[in-house]
Amino acid sequence: GDEFRIEGVCKSACTLFLGIRNVCVERTAQLIFHAGHDIAENRTGPDTRASRAALYRYNESLRRYLLEGHYMDTDAFHRLPGSALIDRFGYRACPSK
Repeated sequence: GDEFRIEGVCKSACTLFLGIRNVCVERTAQLIFHAGHDIAENRTGPDTRASRAALYRYNESLRRYLLEGHYMDTDAFHRLPGSALIDRFGYRACPSK
């Protein structure tokens, strides 16, 4: 039941924390997304097991944004500020410490 804060730079697998029930995002956080890589099949893209696992943890609006923008097609990094996660995608802002 404790609050889980995403703050600072949250790169790659750290973004999976967006799926935690009690997550909040600091407005100044920087979250960095990219497609998952399937080692067994040696491919990267939105339909790999790693990408599907990540996308499942994001809310619908963020998932749609990442897929429609093709940000989950490659391993290139796509940065979103915490303020966008809060204002555009509806994630909860962390209360002041």
